[in-house]
Amino acid sequence: SQPAFHRSLTDLSNPYAPRPSAPSVATPRASRPTIADPVDTPTFQGEVPDYDSNENSNAQPIAPAPPPDDLFGRVPAYYGLSTEETPQLPPAPTKTRPMPSSAGRCPPVPGLSRAEAQRALQAEVSRHTCWGKGPATDMRFANILSSHAFHYELDTFTERRSAQWCYEPYRGEPLDLIEHGEAPGAWDVSVPPPELFKDSLRFIEVPHTCSVKNCYHCVAFGRVRCHRCCGRGKLKCADCAGRGHATNSKTGAREACPRCFGTGRRRCTVCLGHGQVNCPVCAGIGQLKTYVRLIVAWRNHHSDHIIEKPELPSGLIRTARGTKLFEEESFLVSPISEFSDDTVCVASHGLVSRHATQWVQEKVLRQRHSLRSVPVYECSCYYKDQLFRYWVFGLDSQVHAEEYPARVCCGCSIS
Repeated sequence: SQPAFHRSLTDLSNPYAPRPSAPSVATPRASRPTIADPVDTPTFQGEVPDYDSNENSNAQPIAPAPPPDDLFGRVPAYYGLSTEETPQLPPAPTKTRPMPSSAGRCPPVPGLSRAEAQRALQAEVSRHTCWGKGPATDMRFANILSSHAFHYELDTFTERRSAQWCYEPYRGEPLDLIEHGEAPGAWDVSVPPPELFKDSLRFIEVPHTCSVKNCYHCVAFGRVRCHRCCGRGKLKCADCAGRGHATNSKTGAREACPRCFGTGRRRCTVCLGHGQVNCPVCAGIGQLKTYVRLIVAWRNHHSDHIIEKPELPSGLIRTARGTKLFEEESFLVSPISEFSDDTVCVASHGLVSRHATQWVQEKVLRQRHSLRSVPVYECSCYYKDQLFRYWVFGLDSQVHAEEYPARVCCGCSIS
């Protein structure tokens, strides 16, 4: 005989009402009724209300209650752990930061002739259909000022570990049980990163933390009362309000309801008339596998700083081609201490210091930093006695021309 599934008599409408506690140790599963095929007689054996529920397609099941504490085994390395993700602090670093780095001196800015500067502006104008070509053709150069823009970048690659108790339906697979040995700590599990300086995430089952328990939600039965029909297998017909008959609008005669065939009741489409459905926690199996899950997250923290003239937006320098002046990769890098431009040293020291204290719950695996120089040319020109400026920057001769005299919209006249 099938074990009865008892419900609380104080709340028959709640399909997940309180029930007797499930045994803490899994027991052999009894045979359970198949609910794949429709039936006319409910197979649910627990308490049900004395009346049919209304036919409501929007009825939703009540979410299962959180698992009890005794569902999980006792693992010394993870005492106090819950189902919430809990950060595991990394061990103190053993490696020290190396001596300060030297980037040397910056090479001179490559030359840019007036003809090259004009061709760069003409190429930029040709990419804008609404810009007039007159200034780019007839302008007169006043001067070209050359300088360097510097782009300093720092990457810190870290690893963060957290742990939580997890549970899932147990389907008979081999298990690494608690009895098989002492479980390693969160940072004792060897998990190499898949790729340096690239974000990644892995979920790992900690060895020797598994156990099998009876499902706390269905008391190892595998089924729970249907939330739509409350275990009765039938619903009150919505077309005839459960009366079983309706009035013909043309003849006024009373006729049997064509939807429920005069019964006033319809088979529940959720449970197919069984009055019960698979337990949402154990998926109808009745047993749960519990284990400690280790969440390992690798993250690359990127910061940069740009030193340039204030008239040129910093975002332009980030995408421009330049010359690599310095590059270094190590477990920990030291800030640049020697360079011809002191502002680069100050920016490097500030970013390295900030990265050293910003992620205390993460373990630093690797760092790298680099310095690029991008040539910048400020071109001052006259067009019809009007002075305007534009900038040519990067080894690919990009142009920034916010002051170009003939920036117009479609439909406007171009002088």
